[in-house]
Amino acid sequence: MTLKDILPKLFPAGHEISTSGNIISGTGETASGTVRIIGTANNALIGIKELIELSKLFLDVIKNNPGQPILMLVDNNGQRMALEDELLGLNQYIAHLIKLQDHSMRHGHPVVALVYGNSIAGGFIAFGLCAADTCAMPDCHTSVMILPAIARVTKLPLE
Repeated sequence: MTLKDILPKLFPAGHEISTSGNIISGTGETASGTVRIIGTANNALIGIKELIELSKLFLDVIKNNPGQPILMLVDNNGQRMALEDELLGLNQYIAHLIKLQDHSMRHGHPVVALVYGNSIAGGFIAFGLCAADTCAMPDCHTSVMILPAIARVTKLPLE
């Protein structure tokens, strides 16, 4: 399922979305009011750059739109497996984004995650798993770890 398919169904009253690389943001209109949309697209790999961008979006909602509901649209292929990201403390950036999701909920922002594409391993832990409610579209793909990675880590044959 693509964003073009899903957004009109979620927000028949209208929506405005902008993209920056594989990060999406914007608003959707519902009968109850405006919902802030923060998401990932195109099977994004979640690295430090993406985590900083997503964190900025959460901080903006917290600061400028008290209590506004947040819909996290999830489509990622896991955390970026790059030496640079690991050396710079990728796990700490993941923890920061999770804390912002928790902070949002503790300060009156309803937070819901909708997996519409992929949700893989650390990418899903960082962005999607910690929402108050996490839902998935029927055609989405979720996985804790893909089989080739499991084989590599466990040193077992892929078969």
